Amino acid sequence: MGRALRLMDALVKGIKKLGYGVRGEDNSNKDQYFEILGQRVRFQLKERTKQIDHILTKEEQARKAQGREIYASRYDYKPTGLFELILEPGIWIGPPYKKKWSDSSKRLLESQLRDVIQGLILIADRQRKEAERREKEEQVAAEQMTRRLEEEKKLAEEEGRRKAADNHLANWLKSKQLLSFIREFEKRLSDGSYADQTKQPYQAWIK
Repeated sequence: MGRALRLMDALVKGIKKLGYGVRGEDNSNKDQYFEILGQRVRFQLKERTKQIDHILTKEEQARKAQGREIYASRYDYKPTGLFELILEPGIWIGPPYKKKWSDSSKRLLESQLRDVIQGLILIADRQRKEAERREKEEQVAAEQMTRRLEEEKKLAEEEGRRKAADNHLANWLKSKQLLSFIREFEKRLSDGSYADQTKQPYQAWIK
């Protein structure tokens, strides 16, 4: 624990010396992040463990001797004292960007902190560029959507005008036919096709 705290103390001070920060949304380890170039890069410091076969405790041995069931995992995980610092960018970033630094027989994490900080800045810069690219794509998509909606609106308005013109034409043709019919009917009334006593109601109908 002491070594882990010293490691993080040195890393945080190095980051802050460059004008960047370390933030946390809450007190959980998973919500801590470096804030570099306006980007959040989460991190975790882990200690590697070694998987070994589970060794029965005295209590478990006693239960076994009594023929009672033992509730135990098959493996135990033994701390190794070897640390890993893992970065978790907000986007997928593959090679050549490095996201994990580990203790090794040749180099401890303490001697790799400069590399970690450089890697952090590179990842944050890539993340920023990717965010800018996505923002431009979203802007282009929004502009295309706006143009498409405007075109659809124009087409709808044109369709409305076309239907209105069709209605006007249909009404005009109907009025021409109706007027022609009325004139023909008036002509037949005046040429004696109907009796005089029947003309009066038809005159009212014509009006």
